Amino acid sequence: MFVYQLKTAWKNLHRRRGFALSIVLTMSITLGILLNAAGLFYYLVLQPLPYPESEQLYKVEQLQIDKSGLPNVNAYGYASLMHMYQQQQQDQALFSSVGLAHYDDEVLVSHPDQPKLATSYITADFFRTLGAGPHLGQLFQPVSNPDLAEPVAVLSYTVWQSLFSADPDIIGKVLSIRGNSYKVAGVLSADFTEPELSQSGRETAIWLPWHFNPATESIRSRWGDRANPRIFIGKLKADIPVQQAQQSLTDLVDRTWQQEVAAIPFYQGWRVEMKFSSLRQVIFGDSNLAAYLLLAGALALLLIATANIANLLLARVAERNKELALCAALGARPAQVRLVLLSEIAVLMALSALAGWGISLIGSWFIRHNLPDVLPLSGYDSIGYTALLLVIVLMLALAMLFAWCSTKLLSLGKLSGGQLNYRQLQSHLASGGKGSTAQIPRSVRQALVYSQVAVAGFLLLVNLTFLLSAVSSIRDQQVFTTADLLNLDVRLNTPQPLVPEQYNAVLSQLMTELQLLPQVDAVSRAMSPLVSASNTWSLIDERSQKTVLPQAQIVDEHFFQVTAQSLLEGHDFSKQQVQTADKVLIINDVLARHLYPDGSAVGQRLSFDLSAGADASFVIIGVVQGLKKPGEATVPPRVYRPMYSGSSFTIMLKPGQQLLKHQLMATLQHVSDMLVIYQLDSLEQQKARLLKSQYLTAGAAIVLTLLSLLLAAIGLYGVIHYNVQLRTSEIGIRLALGANKHYIVRLFLRDNALPFLAGLLSSILLVLAMRGYLHLQVQHTMEHYLLELLLLSTGCLLGLSLCALLLPLRKCLQQSANQLIRSTQEGT
Repeated sequence: MFVYQLKTAWKNLHRRRGFALSIVLTMSITLGILLNAAGLFYYLVLQPLPYPESEQLYKVEQLQIDKSGLPNVNAYGYASLMHMYQQQQQDQALFSSVGLAHYDDEVLVSHPDQPKLATSYITADFFRTLGAGPHLGQLFQPVSNPDLAEPVAVLSYTVWQSLFSADPDIIGKVLSIRGNSYKVAGVLSADFTEPELSQSGRETAIWLPWHFNPATESIRSRWGDRANPRIFIGKLKADIPVQQAQQSLTDLVDRTWQQEVAAIPFYQGWRVEMKFSSLRQVIFGDSNLAAYLLLAGALALLLIATANIANLLLARVAERNKELALCAALGARPAQVRLVLLSEIAVLMALSALAGWGISLIGSWFIRHNLPDVLPLSGYDSIGYTALLLVIVLMLALAMLFAWCSTKLLSLGKLSGGQLNYRQLQSHLASGGKGSTAQIPRSVRQALVYSQVAVAGFLLLVNLTFLLSAVSSIRDQQVFTTADLLNLDVRLNTPQPLVPEQYNAVLSQLMTELQLLPQVDAVSRAMSPLVSASNTWSLIDERSQKTVLPQAQIVDEHFFQVTAQSLLEGHDFSKQQVQTADKVLIINDVLARHLYPDGSAVGQRLSFDLSAGADASFVIIGVVQGLKKPGEATVPPRVYRPMYSGSSFTIMLKPGQQLLKHQLMATLQHVSDMLVIYQLDSLEQQKARLLKSQYLTAGAAIVLTLLSLLLAAIGLYGVIHYNVQLRTSEIGIRLALGANKHYIVRLFLRDNALPFLAGLLSSILLVLAMRGYLHLQVQHTMEHYLLELLLLSTGCLLGLSLCALLLPLRKCLQQSANQLIRSTQEGT
């Protein structure tokens, strides 16, 4: 029986493909979004960490508290860290297991392509603390002293498969990194998920023993270090409260630390505090809030979609009113009548579930490949069978809900004893189906139109604002041209660094060789302006004593030529000034206008400390046009100082030329076999990375805009189509009395104008109420384009509403008045 009903339902829906497509499209998109939101929520909030006794795992940080009593920096001195580690490892008073990690990127020189890989230097007990196991070979063996560790390496499962083609004989092969040779001891299990302790999206490719980390001998003896590339994790004993352990370790470390730094004037009056953070807190941070918001948004979308589908079913029920009434009058039991309704809804929900499942898989793939830099997703997997079960349960629940609502609308609800209301059915049949259908009040229908327009208008305005902001950033014509520019960063393939004079000589020779390459137009021994750290200098104008905080960069005499920054005043740095690091500066026009709006900046002096005299004073020798980076709303004030910037080079190629990695590798080998390529990418690639968030924002805004319009269209269509079904007889009578089709259209426009305008006005007022917040999020886009956004949103909603109104009327207006009246009397 039910199979027959399903076949009949499929045939009926095939004849009403527009109706079926609207419901399937609405529910499948909503379901796909809900599944992805639920999957992320489970992973970020509910799923246990994949480590034994994960609730006892903590990251321990050392806060240096200055003499004012405020935290100054979060950093371990190397000697302080090792002293604490060895003490905790030996007595195990607080932790049952501890481990250290130092994160870095290294060049695998022994591989033909010399790739740069994420590398972690760890103690042997780091793996044991996290419960890691091998896929091949073995992991690091425990040693009493980390400095006695053997030079061996452990590969991640991913890099073993990708870079070494899953070589089963990899154990014992030698890797060359930073002048050291490491034998491969093992490959990590594929099931091991590395905790993201340093940054989201980082996955270690090669694990090396702690002893071989790049800290120099001088660094290893320091107690008062200010850098923080090192991490301490421990498994706290279950019977020790966190606060007690934190205070106990603070007392222990602070006492020794203060004794060791007592001779350093800088640290007079300072102390240290130890901070415990659970591994879940370290990994996920504030991502929980994003997970809650995403799930709440998906559930809200589900409610909107459910309401829209209910609107469509109203019109469908009105069409089938007499058909189902005849079924009941001919002896169909209540369950059989409900089965007729349920079968059609079941087909729609099944199709929606199948399509929604496919959409969710696409969404899961997109999340894994595009959001690792935004969310900690190292352990996130595709949607599994639990989610599939959720889909089935949800679709069954919705199918039953829609079927129940439909029976209520048909006046087929239960009386005492569970019998159908045959008196209403007989009245309906006797009257020809006129006026007996359960109707939703006009005020409710207008409220539905109002809510659809208000929600759609608000979402449309917000999404268009974000879209316009992202597109403006992507297509910003003021951003400096990055075409034909490369960034090259080299490193020494030696265990110990060269003396500065020798290293500088090697780099100077490399620069000469790069300039001689036929593809090269110019070379600057300076970091790319797109990757240079935005270091801020606190400078004081000696004339006005005004303090400024410009961004600063170290450059050479070729930098402004390579970046095409025009010199507006004064002169460029000379080679001699760069070699001797003279105390001169070039500033950009933004800073010049700020400090010297009525005069020349050349010859003025900026100082780090007025009381230090000439030692901290710099003279301005030139002003250049400001350089705007991708994604920046405005050009910030900047200063440039002449000096060779380490081992970074910015290369300008001749138009149409390319410089490949193997060509540069040959050049490096010609200069010195100690040099390897650490980083090579074009500034176009760097620009794309800087604009990644804008591209994601634009894509998300487009999808959400289209989705908002789609849901609003379906909702409005459902309400108006239902209204048209109720007023078919009225339309026929008006046409019979001489009304033309334009009058009928104006009649429906007038009836729906008030809720439409009220909804549009409500959406505008709500967006304006959020105007201040949106300005901060979209770089004042709304402030500049508010009128355009309002006109575009109003036009979209007006066109959408007209389509939702005219499509249901079109079928009616194509028929004659007699046909409309007859179809009403026949219940079709």
